[in-house]
Amino acid sequence: MFSAPLFVLYSPATTSATVILTCAGIEYHNGEKSRSLVDRPRAVPAGEILSRGLRMILAPAGEQFRSLRKLQQHTRLQVKAAESYVLIQIGATRDGILDILDNPQGHQAPANSYAASAILRVTYGKFMPTATNEIIIIHKMLMRPGAPLIERYPILKYVPGYTTELELATGRVQYMLENQSLHELARKMAHLSGSLYDAGSDTTTVAIMYVVMASAYYPNAQERTCKSTWISSLVATELPRSPTTTHSSR
Repeated sequence: MFSAPLFVLYSPATTSATVILTCAGIEYHNGEKSRSLVDRPRAVPAGEILSRGLRMILAPAGEQFRSLRKLQQHTRLQVKAAESYVLIQIGATRDGILDILDNPQGHQAPANSYAASAILRVTYGKFMPTATNEIIIIHKMLMRPGAPLIERYPILKYVPGYTTELELATGRVQYMLENQSLHELARKMAHLSGSLYDAGSDTTTVAIMYVVMASAYYPNAQERTCKSTWISSLVATELPRSPTTTHSSR
């Protein structure tokens, strides 16, 4: 009996299927057709209803995704603009350190608050004291694949009245009624700001927690690292406080 791996790739754009029988064949196909394979799972509540297809990290491959990528060329999103956000990061860092000192057992919550607060300050100009806001909790629930029933049965979004409660809860109806004259670009920029939170909040929190947990698990290694670098001498002799980003060039 002949036995071989079987791969079937279905393309919704062309409504065709490609059958490949070898691992080498699938590697070649993925390399040659990589652009057509770049896509995301369909997100009905968060991507289509809540974000109206304007959230970049949930947008499927195509013209809409390419137009959203062009918005990343905005001046405030360039690498050089990061220098102007230093004070925002320092302020959020100080708040996070004080929260950890106040409650060491709940050290993950300040990490969440730091990431959320810094990003919201950059995009919307306001600090967020906690990461347990009801809107954020609802948003994270909608982002979980398969959590809402409409995720498994997308046809429900066409049922009259089914999505009304979701639209009201997320403020979509009020937003549409109060801002009917806004330019399309303004709406895209608003959702791009939300994408910065989606893409950067959790990943930043995870990176911070890796450092915190590694430092706690290997205290001796942490002590040796501090003594063998410029940080120890800088804090001890040159500054009465912790170093800032201005000393990173060392």
